[in-house]
Amino acid sequence: MQTESGPIQDMRDAKRSWAAALLGAAGGGFVPIESFALMHRVVPLGLKQQLLIAACLTYSSLSVWHWMKNALGQSWKAACWVVLLEGGMLFGGIPWLEWTALIFLVFINSTHSASLLARRDELDRVLVAERHKEREPAASTGEAHGGSQNSTSADMQCDHTAGPKLLSQPQEAGGDEVEVLYQRALTLVTSTRTCTVSALKRELNVGHRRAVWLAERLERERIVGPPEIGGRRLLLPEAQAADSHERAVGGQC
Repeated sequence: MQTESGPIQDMRDAKRSWAAALLGAAGGGFVPIESFALMHRVVPLGLKQQLLIAACLTYSSLSVWHWMKNALGQSWKAACWVVLLEGGMLFGGIPWLEWTALIFLVFINSTHSASLLARRDELDRVLVAERHKEREPAASTGEAHGGSQNSTSADMQCDHTAGPKLLSQPQEAGGDEVEVLYQRALTLVTSTRTCTVSALKRELNVGHRRAVWLAERLERERIVGPPEIGGRRLLLPEAQAADSHERAVGGQC
């Protein structure tokens, strides 16, 4: 299965939110500009300026390395691109070469920062919506106690869609917490379209073994594909289509 590279996915993510694109351009793009200005406009460089340049290069190198590693699939090639771009910007010695490297770095840092902001914003909105869904059944328990058969049937009709289930599913005795955790993992993966053990650990606040188990279960249930270079699993196309369909059906119900 062909997979999208990091740069392409980052650009698509950044386009989804103008606010994220604006903040990413302002924040991420400022970093290489600052290092360029300090290196070529401040003579001689003092210790403070050298520390500022080192901080800017460290921040920028992580974005460039992430992009090129996902695009090329090899860490050593990504590291070479970091050296070529940042070294060319600071020590190229030829004006057009230095400016070209600067433009590349501004674009990469801006887009990567915007992509991270857009993904975080989307995840926050999904989690807030899920919390509201969890509160609604508790608030309507009294109304549904005497005659809840109709609403239960309606919920089952909304839940009978193909693909991953974002609504509550029958849970085995003693497995409630595990299923709730899995639903949270499923929500996270369908919103970000990627799955990594580190992201599951960070967002769900679970240990390494539980995060590995969640990632493997998502792969077994055909939500994500097998791990790629770096351990990242991509959301499968059929899971994306099923999630879009389920959102539409949920809105109708």
